Amino acid sequence: MSKERNNKKLKEIRKRLFQDPVVRSSVEKTDLEYQIYNAFRDFLSKTHMTQSDLAKAMGTCQSAISRYERGNSNPTLWFIQRMAEALGLKISLKFEPRQSID
Repeated sequence: MSKERNNKKLKEIRKRLFQDPVVRSSVEKTDLEYQIYNAFRDFLSKTHMTQSDLAKAMGTCQSAISRYERGNSNPTLWFIQRMAEALGLKISLKFEPRQSID
C-alpha cells in the first residue's frame, strides 16, 4: 500500500473515531494535560531546578513532583497554580473554537 493511500486511510479512521463524543473528549483532555506537562518540563529543565528544589518552593514533598513527572497523578488546578508560582510563571488560559477533524 502506498504512503499516500495509508495517510488517506488514517485520516478516514481518525475522522470516524472523532465522531464519537467520548473519543473526542478523551483526546482533547489528554492533549491539554500533555501541553501542561510539556510546558512544565521545558521550563524546569531551563531553570536547572531539581524536584526537591521545586517541591520546597511549592511547599510540598519531592515525591509529589516525582509522581506528576511520571504521570502517576492527575494534578489539580491548585497544584498547577502553585507549581507556576514556584517557577515564577503566570498561567494564561485561552479558549478557542474546536478544530474540525477532516
